[in-house]
Amino acid sequence: MLLILEIALTVAAWRKGWGLRALLPLAFAFGLAFIMGVVGGASGGSVSDLTVPCFLCDLGAVIALIVMTRRAPAAEDPHHSTPLPADHHQIDSPTNA
Repeated sequence: MLLILEIALTVAAWRKGWGLRALLPLAFAFGLAFIMGVVGGASGGSVSDLTVPCFLCDLGAVIALIVMTRRAPAAEDPHHSTPLPADHHQIDSPTNA
């Protein structure tokens, strides 16, 4: 059930304008859960020992996705770019080289 919520929130964040960055919370949560599973399995731990930490990873991803769906990413202003130097034509000119 939580996975369905995460997928829906990811789609909503993607449509809100986050693009590929909307996949980062899920990638982080699944990656961290995978690493915890590998370490827990290698150390002889049981699956029930990892339930709470994995749930907290999922909860963190859901919270991040909720924040992303509520807030659009900061738009870059195309008029606010780095100004060229006053003599930029002379710098690029092959005759001045």
